Amino acid sequence: MIKGEALALRAYLHLDILRLFAPSMMNVEEDKQLYIPYVTTYPCTFQPYTSNQDVLNKAIADLKIAKELVGSYDLANIVQLSPINRIENGGADDIFFAYRGYRMNYYAVCALLARVYNYAGMHQEAFNETEIVINALCDSYGSKCFTFTPSYTLRNGNTKLYEEIIFCLSNDQLWTIYKPYYGGEMSLYLNAWSADDLFDDNSDIRKKLVTTLNYYPVSIKNVEASGTLANYSKDIIPMIRLGEMYYIRAEYYNSKGQTDVAFEEMDVLRAGHSCTKGRLSGDFNQALVNEARREFIGEGQLFFYFKKFNIYPNSKYMTSELQFVLPRPDNENL
Repeated sequence: MIKGEALALRAYLHLDILRLFAPSMMNVEEDKQLYIPYVTTYPCTFQPYTSNQDVLNKAIADLKIAKELVGSYDLANIVQLSPINRIENGGADDIFFAYRGYRMNYYAVCALLARVYNYAGMHQEAFNETEIVINALCDSYGSKCFTFTPSYTLRNGNTKLYEEIIFCLSNDQLWTIYKPYYGGEMSLYLNAWSADDLFDDNSDIRKKLVTTLNYYPVSIKNVEASGTLANYSKDIIPMIRLGEMYYIRAEYYNSKGQTDVAFEEMDVLRAGHSCTKGRLSGDFNQALVNEARREFIGEGQLFFYFKKFNIYPNSKYMTSELQFVLPRPDNENL
């Protein structure tokens, strides 16, 4: 299990480095340029740079092994992956085997494999992995491991919608860390005039996680909350959400020219958040980016959607897709 988790984390970290420091796959295709190394030895003082596709191939290889290794434990102890168990003890006798939502559990590996396949343009393979996650059952009664969050739980402090989280990290000082950024010159204002600019449906439960501060919208996901569920949410740093699985499925159908079915997949998620179905239309890529803006507020994923589809968040300051590529650190050129 430890080896499987380590291999999956290696793939996770390399994918994010690739997505930051190399052009998106939609922009490079088979350019054969070398962007980052995929480090497989320790200690490592140097590893040759390789292409986007080589990095993705190595990440996929790591995740396939990780899936088998981690699955040998999680699939035998599936009750620990029920919505509340995965961020609680989960009934494990040994604490080392508890809190599986904070670890690279089996379904987190599958979801990450879907993300990598999707980024590589391998839409069928990505779709297959989402099937495993979405259909995962955590008891003999047919209860889903990952479900959409009931609206009433937000009033009880469930600001992270933890039922939908597949993999997360923990920092029990989040409320303290974020407190200075709500009010004053450092406020974390969202890139919108109001919540109405972000949400197209007033019933969307995700809209309840946005408030107005000094006339501008801000996310309250990391604001100190009250209620019986606040203690579960206070330390959670979401890394992979259920919503991403539906976006990957939508991309699969769009790649087959079935844009209407793609919108239906996105509507499954929207309906789970109390939105009215049938409102999505027009350009698929833009519609998906708009949905990602609502789904991943303050979670660090939206940048990658803008970059993947080459959609500029602000056309006044962005004029080239090359601006999505972070400059290589100077010490990498020593």
